[in-house]
Amino acid sequence: MDAVDTGKTPGTLVLLSGNEIPLANGTKVSPHQIELKDLLTVAELLGSLPAEIVLCGIQPAFTGLGTELSPAVSAQIGHLANEVLLQLSRWGIRQEMTPKK
Repeated sequence: MDAVDTGKTPGTLVLLSGNEIPLANGTKVSPHQIELKDLLTVAELLGSLPAEIVLCGIQPAFTGLGTELSPAVSAQIGHLANEVLLQLSRWGIRQEMTPKK
């Protein structure tokens, strides 16, 4: 779960899985990660590549240094969290979101 830069409209939910991930990672898709394709290559070489990988994120409005979310991204955080919970549920992992107090 991260900012995922695929060139879409800021705030767009991005869900990639399987072969979509290496194709989307000619360059970094997250502004603060090593290239995902490099990480997956190392995992494969070590024999620890998961059977299924899903990348969940939001298209950022801005990828420079900063501490605030853009309004477009901020508006999608809850939707992204729900997508992550749905994916975890598909894998048999159950979790409920705790409401803010």
